[in-house]
Amino acid sequence: MKPLVPVLGICAVLLGGGIVVAPQFVPEAAVKAVLIEQVAQATGWQMRLDGRTKIGVFPAPVIQVENVGISGGAAADGIEFAQVGRADLEVSWMSLLTGEPEVIAITLNDTKLFLEVTRGGEKSWRPLAPFQSASGGAEPTLLGEAYAALKKLGVETVAVEGGRVDYRNLQTERRLELSQLSLAADFDGGDGALDLDASAFHEEHSFSLSARVGSIPRFVSGQATAFNAHLGIGQADKLEAAGQLTWKNVPIGTLGLSARGSSLSTMAQVFGLNVAQVLDDYEIETQLQFSSDGIRTRGMKAHVQGLQVTGTSAVTYLEDGLELKGTLEGEGVPFETIVHLAGIEKPGSGVSNLNLSYYAVGHDVSEWQDHFELTGSAWVRNGRIAELAVPAPFGDDEAREAVDDIDLDVTFAGLQAPVAIEGSARWRGEPIAIEGEVAVGGFTALSFTSDRFSAGISGALQEIRKNEGRLSFETGDLTEFARWYGRKVPDYLQGDRLRVAGVFASSPDELAFKSLDVFLDDVRVQGQGRLVLADRLRVEGDYELSELQLDHVLTRRQSVILKPEERHYDFSVLRNLDVDIALEAERVSAGDLRGQNARLRALSEGGRLNVALETLSLYGGTVSGDVLLNGATVDPQFSMDLAFSDVSAAPFFTAVSDLPRVDGSLNAVMTVASEGRDRGTMWRNMDGAVSFQLGSGVLYDLNLNQMITDLAEAPVTGWPLTQGTRTAFQTWGADVMFGEGRAQFEGLTFLSDRALIEGRGEVNLADGRVNWHLKPSRVENGGELSEVDPVDAEQPIAVAGTLIRPSFASEVAGGDTTASLNPVNESLKNTVAAKLQARMALQKKAGEGTPAPEEVPLPVSEEAGEASATTAAIDGQVRHRGEAAVPPQKPGGSVPDDQSVSPAAPTETAATVAPSTQSRGPRPAGSAPETINVDGVASGEANVDDTLSTIEEGFGLPAGFLTGN
Repeated sequence: MKPLVPVLGICAVLLGGGIVVAPQFVPEAAVKAVLIEQVAQATGWQMRLDGRTKIGVFPAPVIQVENVGISGGAAADGIEFAQVGRADLEVSWMSLLTGEPEVIAITLNDTKLFLEVTRGGEKSWRPLAPFQSASGGAEPTLLGEAYAALKKLGVETVAVEGGRVDYRNLQTERRLELSQLSLAADFDGGDGALDLDASAFHEEHSFSLSARVGSIPRFVSGQATAFNAHLGIGQADKLEAAGQLTWKNVPIGTLGLSARGSSLSTMAQVFGLNVAQVLDDYEIETQLQFSSDGIRTRGMKAHVQGLQVTGTSAVTYLEDGLELKGTLEGEGVPFETIVHLAGIEKPGSGVSNLNLSYYAVGHDVSEWQDHFELTGSAWVRNGRIAELAVPAPFGDDEAREAVDDIDLDVTFAGLQAPVAIEGSARWRGEPIAIEGEVAVGGFTALSFTSDRFSAGISGALQEIRKNEGRLSFETGDLTEFARWYGRKVPDYLQGDRLRVAGVFASSPDELAFKSLDVFLDDVRVQGQGRLVLADRLRVEGDYELSELQLDHVLTRRQSVILKPEERHYDFSVLRNLDVDIALEAERVSAGDLRGQNARLRALSEGGRLNVALETLSLYGGTVSGDVLLNGATVDPQFSMDLAFSDVSAAPFFTAVSDLPRVDGSLNAVMTVASEGRDRGTMWRNMDGAVSFQLGSGVLYDLNLNQMITDLAEAPVTGWPLTQGTRTAFQTWGADVMFGEGRAQFEGLTFLSDRALIEGRGEVNLADGRVNWHLKPSRVENGGELSEVDPVDAEQPIAVAGTLIRPSFASEVAGGDTTASLNPVNESLKNTVAAKLQARMALQKKAGEGTPAPEEVPLPVSEEAGEASATTAAIDGQVRHRGEAAVPPQKPGGSVPDDQSVSPAAPTETAATVAPSTQSRGPRPAGSAPETINVDGVASGEANVDDTLSTIEEGFGLPAGFLTGN
């Protein structure tokens, strides 16, 4: 025995050395070649081995091959249906030493499988060369092909770690993706039993599968074998099947099937079905009988969240597809479950009865859903759906609506006929009639009618489930409907009949709409946009209006000065609403004003609304500019910067004043602002300036020429209106400055066929009292001064009283006609002087033949500095800036759109002035002083001829027109 010990020791050393040295003598290239050849012979697949190859011996001989690719019949297109990051191939000891490795176990790491069935039925894993499967001549299956290949290789175990599967069937448009795949398959003993354990993720759900097939050879060769499987989804949903099964081109056998869990929607997704997410607890039991003709159920029972139904189901194999038919019956089915099945995830109550038959044809479950046909009937009694949220602009966030007493009869008439729905319900106690249908393809149309309103919804059923579709609503008495609903109708929605229609899409944060069509009585709104449901409602979009009505804010019922409206203005609604809209209005009304074809952009935030008016057609002319309404302050504020061009004066003044009829062409610019809660306060707080010019017009029911003559005899009280009389004029204009509760008129010029009236004055905006000083000059039709007493011809006129009942009287010759007129502020004098200076400079250039530029900036008096020009700020206070507050005027012409002056040649008139007996000859052009001493004019110290000559040249009048020289 002693010699045996050294011998065994020597053998052990030699064996250990062989284990360490043997791998070094195995050629890597030879091993790769052998593996490629064995796989090709066993499977018909072509294997690519580009990576490194390593051979290990502990704890068992393993060949590690990196970067492996396997391709089938589609390899000609460069497609590999399998790619492996690293394959661990366990081989036997003897095969490793002989250089012809025999694989007994395979572990695939970082595996990607791309399995595709083309539209022509070609499979990406089809072998390049056919091989004998284990199906005994039957049509090979994927399982049979895999088992035959592994058996031929001698593989007993296959494992996958970290795999990914992407399966696509272009014939049926089905796709399955699995990630984080882990799989272990053991082929046990000579019977070929398969034990399979796998796990993976699909669409964020975790899946686990445990299955055992008693004998793969028997299963794929058409002989029955034991089969059981357990599918788990997450932690709660389970599907179990057990029985005897085999495969003869189709499964044949019997399986007991049970499914239970807490989310039916999750389980249904595994089989390609879509059901409501809120369907929770479920339990389904049945027996599946597989035959060569199809699959049938036996003793099917289902319990889903209180819904208990029984029925039958059968799938028949057709030459090109699958036919599904069956029945469902249920009594006392909870209406809430039916509501959830319809995709309405709201609580409910009531009972339903079902008696249905169903039928579908297709290649798979998804096509069954697209062509699903139900026949039979169902009814609902005493149903209720609660917690229906109404969008924020129309409902209360804290409240939830409910529909009660739902009685419905639903008729299913077949594949080509729509599902008819008819019944009644109550909403807030109001009886409602319900009618509708669900047509082929899922298009749904429902209508709801009551004595107070009618409404409807239509669209694809899937879109309606997502709160999308075409909605309509109509009521014949909006005020009464709002009172019943418990909401106040906003001022801007005053009317009786309201009709709304459009395509709406609702989400928690916004309500979007397109093809919007709204009728409120005769007013129509069209457009598209959205309502953003933030802390403040925000309206966005592009809209077209048939009429934009502002009468609730600007209604002139009586004189705006003597009898201001009692109604208080309130802009506070702007604090609750932000807008960013483009608007086109066919008609516009504001009080008695009527305009057409308005285009504007409105933008508001934090209670301040800015309106950029691009254009508005108003009585033959146009209006443009900017308007600001401020509702962020305690008292409403506004500012306007507008330009009027060629507006017909007669309808305009009729709409905004109590003046007699005036014809003519109005051009004006205005920059004003004010604040107040009523019209009288806003007039008293008015700041800013207005410059207007009327040309070639007629003043009706008033003969100014005759009034001037009558004043020489006696004062006149009240407007001497006489029906049928008129006064034609060539120009009528003035600059009006607002401030300190007064409207001060400067540079008044009224030129008729027989008189020129100039003057200045003011109107007290609080009580309407006037203080005017006018200086008329009479001219004959020939344009010459009449042969009257020069003193009488230049006799000033004082106007007192009120605008409604003024008094006219001749002032004492040589009296102070301006002592009682204090300027609104010192800067107004400088503004007028600067304007006249600019006009005179333009006239001098024109007289010298020097071409004048199209626009000349308005100069500002150096003495006045920045305080010389005023404009009204939105807060009602006067703010100063370095530009003229009152845009310059062009006598007889149009008002420029901006703060600039365009030169114009003097306009010839029908009236000319002949030299008087004391004429000193015409003054040479450009010889008049460049400025007017306003203080001197006010005090009576200025040279009258110099002042009048400056006015002549500044306003483009003929030389001597005012002075007679």
